[in-house]
This record gives sequence, structure tokens and C-alpha cells, in this order.
Amino acid sequence: TVGVSYVQSPAFSGTGVTGVYNWSATGVPAGMTFDATNKVLTGAPTTAGLYTVNTNAVDNTYPSCSGSMAVSFRVCPVITVVPASLAVPSVGTAYSRTVAAGGGASPYNFSVSAGALPSWATLNPSTGVISGIPSSNAPASFTITATDTNGCTGSQSYTLTPTCPTITVSPTTLSAATVGASYTQATAFSATGLTGSFTWSATGVPAGMTFDTGTRKLTGTPTTAGLNTVVVTATDSTYATCSGSVTINFRVCPVINLSAITTSAVVGSAYSSGTTASNGTGPYTYSVSAGSLPPGITLNPASGALTGTPTTSGTYSFTLRALDVNLCPGTLATSLTASCPTISVTPSSL
Repeated sequence: TVGVSYVQSPAFSGTGVTGVYNWSATGVPAGMTFDATNKVLTGAPTTAGLYTVNTNAVDNTYPSCSGSMAVSFRVCPVITVVPASLAVPSVGTAYSRTVAAGGGASPYNFSVSAGALPSWATLNPSTGVISGIPSSNAPASFTITATDTNGCTGSQSYTLTPTCPTITVSPTTLSAATVGASYTQATAFSATGLTGSFTWSATGVPAGMTFDTGTRKLTGTPTTAGLNTVVVTATDSTYATCSGSVTINFRVCPVINLSAITTSAVVGSAYSSGTTASNGTGPYTYSVSAGSLPPGITLNPASGALTGTPTTSGTYSFTLRALDVNLCPGTLATSLTASCPTISVTPSSL
């Protein structure tokens, strides 16, 4: 090949008369020489073409006796195979790329000379088209060799690593569960991408709970409070090497208790009571989540204190709610009765 160092193998040899010869050659391509000692052509040819090299062996003792051989010797041009790299395939999407050759005499024949094509791909030996539908993201390395009409070759190595289309899993957050309380995820997990059909799995599910692969929901009664890292994965049903997942910080709350309040008050008299949350992680934030306090009574959201002077008699039902620092809730359904003081009227007789 032009520009490539060449050493003939095997060397020329002769038989007859004494068996010892003086060697010579004509028609040697430019850039090459004939090594008479080792009886070989060597060098880096500079010009492509078909050469007729005449090699002559003259008997060393009887120089009038000789033998010769005319050899057709081809110097191949540099054949380039392009492109230098192939576009990245996508799993599940039809793929077609053409490998071409230049520098030699067409037509060319294309073949895989090392490694192997991906299992999903084929090579057209006449056109150089590599095509197929990627079925996995497994990498494949191979070498394509182009052979021209004169048998001259050029090669290029490639690696194809298909990518998986994005599979998006939702939702990305879940409401908290509570120790000892039955929990069923409100909105089932779903996924989009690739074929749209998936198999499901989950890791990091809290003790006492399970992930139902049929309904795609977390269910159960958790036994231990804490923050759990739950990873839910959707794997494409057709292309099993492609998947998408979502990581959720799933909180299992402890049972937060609220202490009882003083349930009676007197209209016109100062009232002071309150509730205290426990078993969670402070500080807590307090609120009235249902019902209403008696007129004149207010709730301190930071301390849970109920204070004020009732202005209207009656029984008032309401629910106090405490949220800990992790937004875990606790509630207390209670009531407060505001009674009127005794009003004495005199005189008692007339």
C-alpha cells in the first residue's frame, strides 16, 4: 500500500545447476528496492498501480545459466473508510447509517473484519448501509473493511452504544404516612416514554408497607417513624435495558399527641389554658383545623396557649392541630363551654 512499509515474505528462491545464485530485479515500484542478499522486495511505495517485476537468478558458477520470473505486483492506494464515527442510535427507533469508501477502484465490498455488529444490526455488503432497530443499550465494537475491485482494502473501527429514550416517572412527591395508620397512596405512579408499557418495582419501602406492582401504589400500615428514600422504577416491557425512576423522600410520621385543655370558662372572666404536643420533633405550629373558638378566645400558634375573655356563652366544638418541624400532624378534637356567671336580682320580695 502507498506509504506503508513493505517487506516481501516469503523470499524468492531458485533450484537448478549449483543452487547458488546472483540475484537481480527490474520493474521495482518507486520507493522500493530489491534486496539481492535476502532476495526480497522492501520499502514504502509511493505510487499506486500494477507493476511487472522481473526477478533474475544467475548461477554463481556457471553465469551463462540463469532463470527468471515475471511477477505482477500491485501497490494499493490508501483506501479511506468514512465516516470516522457513527451517529448514536436510540433504542426502539429505526437506525440507518452508510459507510463509504474512497481512494480505490469501485465498486467496493464491505465486511466486518473484527469484532461484531450489534445483534440488532445488519451490514449491506454492497452499499455499506448499517441498519436495524436497536433492542438494547449494550455497546458493540467492530471494524468495517472496504475491499475495492482490485482487492485493495481500507478499514475503520467503530463503537455503537445506543441510548435509551427518557422514561419519566411521576408523581415526584407523596403525602406522609403515620405509624400504625393504614395508608394507601392517593395517585398511582405512571410513566411516559419509549413503548409506554412498563414493569414496576420499588426499593426502600418502609417496614409494614408494600409496593403493589399492579396498582402501582404504596400501601400498608407503617411500623417505624422516619424519612425513607423510596426509589420507584419503570422498566420498558419491550426493551428491558431501558428504565426510568423517581426517588422520593417518603416520611412516616410518629403519632403526635396533644394534651387536653380546660373545657369550661366563664363569660367576662379571663381564661387561660392550652395544649402541648409531644412525640414529634419540635418546634410545633398550632392551629384550629375545624370548628371555631369561643368569641374572645385566641390560640397562640407558637405555644398552643388558649387565652382571652369569653364574650358569648355556649359550647364551642373545634379541632386543634399541631405540626412538628417535619410537618407531621397531630390533632385534638375538643370543646369549650363558656357559661354565664350567676346574675342575682334583688329584692327577692315586694
